[in-house]
Amino acid sequence: RWSPEARRKLERAVQRRSSAARATLRVPGPPDAAVVVDGTFAGLAPLELAVAEGAHAVAIWPDGSPPWMGVASVPKAGLGLTPPGAPLDPAEAPGALRLRLEAGLPLAEREAAAAAQALGVEALVVLEQRPSGLEIALLGPSVAAFRQQATGNRLEAVRELARAAAAHLSTACALRHAPPDKLRAGQPAALSAQVGPCVAKVRAAYRRAGSAPWEGAEREPQGPTVELSLPHLPSSDRPYLLEYHLWAESRTGRSTGAFGSPQAPLRLQVEPDRTPLLRNPWLWTAVGAVVVGGGAAVLLTLPPKTSLRL
Repeated sequence: RWSPEARRKLERAVQRRSSAARATLRVPGPPDAAVVVDGTFAGLAPLELAVAEGAHAVAIWPDGSPPWMGVASVPKAGLGLTPPGAPLDPAEAPGALRLRLEAGLPLAEREAAAAAQALGVEALVVLEQRPSGLEIALLGPSVAAFRQQATGNRLEAVRELARAAAAHLSTACALRHAPPDKLRAGQPAALSAQVGPCVAKVRAAYRRAGSAPWEGAEREPQGPTVELSLPHLPSSDRPYLLEYHLWAESRTGRSTGAFGSPQAPLRLQVEPDRTPLLRNPWLWTAVGAVVVGGGAAVLLTLPPKTSLRL
């Protein structure tokens, strides 16, 4: 409880402030910077705020930069404040995000993405109670920002929002793959995959069935489709099976999806690029020519009037 003397001093200070001449405090930027005046959130920059003439405690918190705090003496003609736009040290991003949330300021996307990167995770999930309901936000450096609100029973709302955020993250980090229809020995091959923006690298391991070790291929996505090139497949005069498995990794090195595994690889039949020797028609043509030639030689060496029976 406040003492009567402290209460009287507060009432006099409030009365002096309310009777003081009005002035304008202008904060032109940075865009979407949170502005706090005398401990109360005033809005996002750019803004113009009518305040009493005199000194005010002002905090301006840009997204992705450290907050600027100070005492601003606002004259009758008004005052414009533009804080320095120094970048936020990535190591300080988690602490800055926590301070922002504890102060009740709006969530900043770049700051949250920097915090996720500093913590070594794909995205941060923030759950906030707002006047309109419970809101979840999922933010990360390579995941599109996701926000959704739910009302009603709090436990059910949390479950609904958690499912929605998980589905959004799963789509962002997805790996999709359809095996190629046909492969031919002695020729280059490719494995195609579709990935989400969270995927930083796609890797594959492949080998001729029953042989070891695995050979590898990898590619960094430049878009939603990735083509993994395999060098010339082993030449063969018989069909054989190619074993392979592929997986996607995020920028933190975590696997976000896989098809097959070293223990249970996918298998594709590879068509031969050479005709087997015993099935080659030119071989039998040559053999026939040798047999006929040999028979003629035998007949020519038989004595006259000698008959040959087979």
